[in-house]
Amino acid sequence: MKIFLGNFNEKKVEEITKDLSKINVRFEVKNFVNCESSSAYFLKGLLNELKEKYKNTELMPLIVEWENYLNIAREIMKTENGVREFEEAFLNKIFPNRSIVIEKVSNLLKDKIVVEDNKIDFLEFDEILEEKLEENPEIFEPLLEIAKTDEFSLIINLHKILEMNGIKYENIGGTEIMVGELPQDPKVNIEIDWLQAKKYKINKNVFISIEELYSLYVELIDCIYASKEISEIAVKHPVLYEIIPVLEVCNNLFHLIESGENDLEKIINSLKNLIKEEKDTIFIKSYENFLRDMIDYLDKNKIIKVKGNKVKIL
Repeated sequence: MKIFLGNFNEKKVEEITKDLSKINVRFEVKNFVNCESSSAYFLKGLLNELKEKYKNTELMPLIVEWENYLNIAREIMKTENGVREFEEAFLNKIFPNRSIVIEKVSNLLKDKIVVEDNKIDFLEFDEILEEKLEENPEIFEPLLEIAKTDEFSLIINLHKILEMNGIKYENIGGTEIMVGELPQDPKVNIEIDWLQAKKYKINKNVFISIEELYSLYVELIDCIYASKEISEIAVKHPVLYEIIPVLEVCNNLFHLIESGENDLEKIINSLKNLIKEEKDTIFIKSYENFLRDMIDYLDKNKIIKVKGNKVKIL
């Protein structure tokens, strides 16, 4: 029985499989070509020309918003040319309370979130965050305002416009820096929605991505024997944490048999009830089919012995 871990680029799959080989976990890699397409609508041109063309329209606030972003970026670039420092300074300027809110949230949570083996229980994290913000509404409002803007997308789009205007990105001594000066009347590429595009007869841009990817599968039997090692290297390759729920099902099966239960149907029902009792777990209808397939697999690999309706560990 193979466990599907995901699709990766060539470099990533080589890194993961190299470490799997070290702990004697067999794997299978299948390559395929992934084709994806997307579309979007953009206002393109020099900033001042767009301001003149679309003045007194619903597009003007968006153009002015980006004019403000670029003015802020221009000023910051006079004193900060490190990419990371620039981004932090830019976001803190856009959201004046950002650094204060982040610090307050961090202080609220620092005694509540325990990091073990470089892992955080994100379900617990979300619950605690929600609870703490309800107790501290003065922090919630500014945090909500920051959340309304996708910081990641904003920064990506900003860098694209900077590159359009001749800003170069160089790596010096391991630090990425920005080289160049933003013109006073820069070129812009501002995304708008399709209704606005239709109204102002703006053509659609279609983006096509063709990429070779690799599907990675691991052998369950090897993962059972190397469960400890998998937990260790999962710190480096978090995708390996996906194996752990399957291993927990196996462990629950072994525990039931070792505790004296050997009736196959009772074992399957007990395992189904265990997952139903798990907090924040969605019960999948095909789970019983998985259990039966797993038991059959373990039987064929001589981990357990199934005879009729009776099960035992070998």
